[in-house]
Amino acid sequence: YIREDDLAREPLLIKEGFMKVPEKPGLGIELDEEALQNYLIK
Repeated sequence: YIREDDLAREPLLIKEGFMKVPEKPGLGIELDEEALQNYLIK
């Protein structure tokens, strides 16, 4: 399942029910392109 796979190169840190919003531009995270290939629909 997509929710079980790590699609981000760095994990999103959740502490006490809160997640720090990434500060990078765009999504704020770098996606793992190889992991995304498993979900490619042609």
